Amino acid sequence: MIMTHISQRLDGEEQGALDKIKSNPKFFWSYANRKRKMRSRIPPLLREDGSLTDEASEKAELFQSQFTSVFSSPSTCPSTAASSISPSTSSISDILFSPSDIEKALADLNPYSAGPPGDIPARILHACRSSLSYPLYILKLICLK
Repeated sequence: MIMTHISQRLDGEEQGALDKIKSNPKFFWSYANRKRKMRSRIPPLLREDGSLTDEASEKAELFQSQFTSVFSSPSTCPSTAASSISPSTSSISDILFSPSDIEKALADLNPYSAGPPGDIPARILHACRSSLSYPLYILKLICLK
């Protein structure tokens, strides 16, 4: 249903650009250029010797060497840090919040942010926050029993 709505909106946007081709050609061409541009291309990368490479496999190797040089593995953690952590007697069910806390959290969502496919869009959660806050609170209570 949501995908159908998005598809209809995009079709309407395209039709609007076509309708304005004679009256406002600048609008049409700006729309066409937005759709034409490829945005995910990784530019050439600088090798260690100072030359540029445009090969995908070489770029992947350059990224891998960069990331491995910056990040350390978890096994290099000093053991004294782990031993200094005291065991806690609290659990996740000790966290208290009310339906109004949930409503405030939903109000703080950016309605235009994108989530993973299959999730409820932030726009719907934001718009329906007052109706959803209590059911989500009850769901939290049931899950943490």
